[in-house]
Amino acid sequence: MFPTSNNHKSLTNREKQLIRFLRQLAWGQVRVRVENGQPVLIYEAIKTLELGDQGTAD
Repeated sequence: MFPTSNNHKSLTNREKQLIRFLRQLAWGQVRVRVENGQPVLIYEAIKTLELGDQGTAD
């Protein structure tokens, strides 16, 4: 999957933006375009809300 090496690289600004976006989304689907090993575009993000079995107060 990932090459094993001891040289750690810092996250790029694009990688940080993608992680921030994913954390804010929390639940859903995302399609990402990657060029030269870097995320460049989020094509679509579908926010999904899972409904639970808990009743709501009326």
